[in-house]
Amino acid sequence: VYLTRAERARAVAAAVEDTSAPSSPNIQVATGSNREGADAVARRLSGADIPSSVEAQGEEGAQVFRGLAGPCETQGAFNAALAKLKELGYEDAFATQ
Repeated sequence: VYLTRAERARAVAAAVEDTSAPSSPNIQVATGSNREGADAVARRLSGADIPSSVEAQGEEGAQVFRGLAGPCETQGAFNAALAKLKELGYEDAFATQ
């Protein structure tokens, strides 16, 4: 679905108005075995004014690195961040703890 800039702006404005707490404060953007790749995703998100972090899971030598956006304080902030991630090409981004 493609939105015009005006439609996208209205959708983001409506989403940001929701001040309830999100069911999950983070959005998983990328996962991989390469720390450098996850760091690059985090830098790209930070450059787009999206709070980001990298989380390592697993044991040394078998770690998986997750590139995360967030945490988002409100459902509106979560919705706005998710919309911006989709615009940046992260179509598979999803809510996570």
